[in-house]
Amino acid sequence: MDNGSILADASQAMYPASMTKVMSLLIFAESLPDMNKKLTITQDIVSFVQARGASNCGFIVGEEVSVKDLLYGVILPSGADAVLTLCKEVSGSEAAFVERMNKRAREMGLSSRCNFSECNRTLPQHASYDSERYGTDYGACHAKPESQRGSDDGELSDRPDQ
Repeated sequence: MDNGSILADASQAMYPASMTKVMSLLIFAESLPDMNKKLTITQDIVSFVQARGASNCGFIVGEEVSVKDLLYGVILPSGADAVLTLCKEVSGSEAAFVERMNKRAREMGLSSRCNFSECNRTLPQHASYDSERYGTDYGACHAKPESQRGSDDGELSDRPDQ
């Protein structure tokens, strides 16, 4: 898509695991401009991760982690502990964050092309996808440039527009 053309059927629904991560990161970056802000890992998040055997970063209850490190935790190991901590900070809960993801998709003109039903797709039983969660190549191609605003050196910048 370097020249703006999409080579696939851009309207065909697909299961958007990576698009979920990209949209989550976009909203986290837009909502949390202070990359040094510390958030506390809570018992409910650690219990959720342990009970489900979810992919995680290994954070412990009471640990204070910077937004920047949590974002890396979302990007690299797809850590449920990082995702849920950021969701809680940004929207209060995963369910409220998912509503925000869908609202942002509509703002980007993707309302008929993608729908998120959760933001934490890291569990083994999620190998079978649900029909409420879908996206398209069109949506992926339009979400990616939005999420790439910022530093070109591979570092997370303190502001998404720098």
